[in-house]
Amino acid sequence: MRNKSKLTKELASVFGCATSTIELLWMQYDETVFVHHKHFRNRTHLCYEEAFIVYLIFSIFFRPKYIIEIGVQTGNSTRRLIDIKNALELKAPIIANDIEDRVRYFEKGREADFVLRDMTGKFKEEVIDRYESGFVYLDAHPYHLIKDVVESCMNTTAWVLAIHDCGVQLCHPTMTISKNDLRLSSRTGHWERHVLSEVFGIKDPMDLQLNKLDTATHRLDIFSTMHGLAVLRPKHPELISG
Repeated sequence: MRNKSKLTKELASVFGCATSTIELLWMQYDETVFVHHKHFRNRTHLCYEEAFIVYLIFSIFFRPKYIIEIGVQTGNSTRRLIDIKNALELKAPIIANDIEDRVRYFEKGREADFVLRDMTGKFKEEVIDRYESGFVYLDAHPYHLIKDVVESCMNTTAWVLAIHDCGVQLCHPTMTISKNDLRLSSRTGHWERHVLSEVFGIKDPMDLQLNKLDTATHRLDIFSTMHGLAVLRPKHPELISG
């Protein structure tokens, strides 16, 4: 990764712990999780430092009762979530959701459950109302899906949400495609920062103020990782600890 020292200080500040604690956890992560991932060439999904942030959250913030993934594709990120879960001896079931089945990197039904469905407009019903609490990893780009998931998580203090592709480098300040258009790419730009800016009342999605925001109940941080991993979490983690 490009600047591990910078991210270590950033994480220590956000999570209120010493940099030495982050460094120790990073060593543990390298020895127990990343050792299995060195052969992965695809860095467009949950990459090395972003997977570490998930490991860190589960280590010092809370232990999820359920892990929900939206946007699976080949299961590259799911593989990392499975190995993090195993390294930390978590009991949380992993439920991976996508609109098509292209899974290659995990065994469906044994390592994680795979559900073929579109979660747009159904997230509250299918996740918030069905499961007590947990962690959501969102790596799908449709505008209405992102907004549904973000707003649903903002209306509960029982879930932590991580969103991929929230960096300013992936955001086009003026989107020229329809919010209903699913043909999204780096060329068209992504909706993630646009949705977050709407939900948090920030006029410009490129505004760096969006990278660190507080409400009465939640905190949003967008970390300086390759893709800009966003973490939306309640301010009282004891409400969701497993």
